[in-house]
Amino acid sequence: MSEVIDLLAQLVSISSVNPMGRDLTGDDVLETRMGHFLEAWFQQEGIPCQRQTVEPGRDNIIAHLAGGSRTVLFEAHQDVVPVDNMTIDPWKPEIRDGRLWGRGSCDTKAGMAGMMTAMRRLKTAAPANMPSVTMLCVVDEEHQFRGISKAFEMGAGEMGIEADMAIVAEPTELEIVASHKGVVRWKIVTEGISVHSANRDDGVNAIVRMGQVIQALENFHQQVLRSRTDPALGNAALSIGCIRGGTSVNTVPNRCEIEIDRRLLPGEEPMECIAEVHAWLTEHAQLDFAPLFEDPWVISPPLQRTDDETVIRQLAQSCDRILGSHKISDVAYGTDAPVIAGAGIPVVVFGAGSVRQAHSKDEWVSIEQVEQATEVFYDFLVRVGKG
Repeated sequence: MSEVIDLLAQLVSISSVNPMGRDLTGDDVLETRMGHFLEAWFQQEGIPCQRQTVEPGRDNIIAHLAGGSRTVLFEAHQDVVPVDNMTIDPWKPEIRDGRLWGRGSCDTKAGMAGMMTAMRRLKTAAPANMPSVTMLCVVDEEHQFRGISKAFEMGAGEMGIEADMAIVAEPTELEIVASHKGVVRWKIVTEGISVHSANRDDGVNAIVRMGQVIQALENFHQQVLRSRTDPALGNAALSIGCIRGGTSVNTVPNRCEIEIDRRLLPGEEPMECIAEVHAWLTEHAQLDFAPLFEDPWVISPPLQRTDDETVIRQLAQSCDRILGSHKISDVAYGTDAPVIAGAGIPVVVFGAGSVRQAHSKDEWVSIEQVEQATEVFYDFLVRVGKG
């Protein structure tokens, strides 16, 4: 077993579930154990690191390998999505069929393991003109982006995070992702009047009301957003991901809520997009009630292609050297990268695995791709140092 696959197996065996706003408790919830492991690993390798508390039990780990004047930022997230309905043991990594299976193997502990291994190799080899490397392992990427936001909330220098270029680890199938959509998420609530279901006509059913809202939102997506497109990223989108309402089958519910995921194109402002949905429900849905809009809990802008393409060029050269070619892509999903870009650091997204395996019931990652990504990361660091 190669060093990076051994490290990946160790990372996968450590539970780091993001509750995603749910009331989840237990030893497998939060990034607490992962933070302890990462801190111990960097200390063992002689790479100075520090903690940054985001919430109790949820610490960003920031490691720094001193080198030359140019600094590369590697970023990966510690958390994984919940393990409901998985068909494999999420915390017992299994190697078979050229794959490593387990929760987080693809998203995104493969990228984290590759970056950590590349840092270790750089420290051991100590090539001439090696760059400085900062490794930022953040919490809460899967839900509210609080880890990366905390790291940069006072600007790039608050925790010593200053860099000339950055790579964010995500499953990109070894393609260089230069841009992606943004996202804003919020809740819409309908209210009703509870009565015994035997006297249903004396009450007002909040779930029935929400049904009208949902149909209106689907019409909005089909009639408005599907025609709002970007040449690289495709169309804007609105999706309803969760619905909650009711207390018992024999009670007319007095409240129902849905969670909205609105994918943003470059140039779209999150709050204006929320206001647009509100206006659509007011003007086109013909509702005889007023749904309530809660404040958004996630606002992440789109990642736009950097004007300083040094990081793209350098990474493309490393891909050509290791993989034989490179491809620059644009994707629909979101990452931590826009916060880094907002701090003035040119950034791209890159890593092993496919988003099709991320969050899946039997999550896995190609061992070959993990090893190839690690070689690309290391080659990239060496090339950056040479200028």
